[in-house]
Amino acid sequence: MASLANRGNGSWRLTISNGYDAQGRKQVFRTTIHVDPNKTELSQRREAEKEAAKIEADFQRHLLTDSKKIKISDVCEEYLENRVKTESTKTWYRSMFKRIIPALGKIAVQDLTPRHIRDFYKQLANEEALTARSKTGKLSGTTRLHHHRALSAVLGFALKSGYISVNPMQAIDPPRADTPEAEFMEEPEIAQLMEVLENYPDPMWRALFLMEIYTSCRPGEIIGLNWSDLKENILTIRAGSNRVNGKTIRTDRPKNKSSKRTLVLPLEVMIPLKQWHTAQLEYKLKFGNSWPEESTDAIFTGDEGYRLDLSSPTQKWRKIQKKYNLKDAPLYSFRHTGASLLIASGADVKEVSARLGHSRASTTLDKYTHLFEKAAQHTTDLMTNAINKAREGSRNPSPESPLQKAN
Repeated sequence: MASLANRGNGSWRLTISNGYDAQGRKQVFRTTIHVDPNKTELSQRREAEKEAAKIEADFQRHLLTDSKKIKISDVCEEYLENRVKTESTKTWYRSMFKRIIPALGKIAVQDLTPRHIRDFYKQLANEEALTARSKTGKLSGTTRLHHHRALSAVLGFALKSGYISVNPMQAIDPPRADTPEAEFMEEPEIAQLMEVLENYPDPMWRALFLMEIYTSCRPGEIIGLNWSDLKENILTIRAGSNRVNGKTIRTDRPKNKSSKRTLVLPLEVMIPLKQWHTAQLEYKLKFGNSWPEESTDAIFTGDEGYRLDLSSPTQKWRKIQKKYNLKDAPLYSFRHTGASLLIASGADVKEVSARLGHSRASTTLDKYTHLFEKAAQHTTDLMTNAINKAREGSRNPSPESPLQKAN
């Protein structure tokens, strides 16, 4: 038997009695339901009664006892252990949990309400951004949406695991993504960039950045490359990279199945890459046996011989931008620029998607919709010009034209 008591300010105390145990002690389960305090008491009671019915259903299924309650922080760890396979994906979830767990982690998943989640989203909206690129100084809508997706995955797991019977995320509207369209460089900016890179004195950075723009690979994929991935000028993307215990490691597999792909490197990349290989071998000789064993085959390595840190390319790119007055664009713009050049050259969605290693062609289309629309308009213009040219020819037929013969 369940009873509700109004404790004020939108807080309702639910008590569920379940008879007596073998020792004659009364079995009682209590929890608090939070509703909108601005509603009338009658409306609050109706909303609380709906939540109470769901909770009582869980109780009757023996999911809700004080001894069997599970904190959200524990569900997060269980989700990582049982559902997330790749280390890079685990790293992404952990970055989301850095905000989710402090805010919601101590709450039992059975006690979590939509109000808790909405309050957490308000907290995110007011949080200071960690990068200077934020135009508002606050966390972007896209970052908040990422937290929403992570929390949705965890609570979906809790539902399938039988911890809850109703997912509170069903009552939550996701934050709006506000990330601008993929940023890429225009032709004059590309020309300026290429001039800088082709004359850059450090062979490793010259090779790395040229490879970035010619292959459109993810930065993590390039850092994760081994020399054994390169046969002649054929490069196979087999893995990615991730940071573990402060060091960058090569992952067991790439981001997804489609990320494993083969690319042909042009001379513009192969020449600086061979120059860097020679310089790296000479550098290794100075280390002797102290060169780190785990990075023996790594293509891109730092001063200490370890695989290049994940943050190093971004830091180096910012210095090059400033020194040579290049466009203020993120490192990922190399990948987007490569995609834009392919699309402008007439490559279709499937070709671009395969090049980028996207798991679905729809991902490519969503990300570069405006570029494909521009390319489609260009194709339409070509067709229109061709038809108009043909019509002009028919208005001024040559002596041998079919039109004159018919006359």
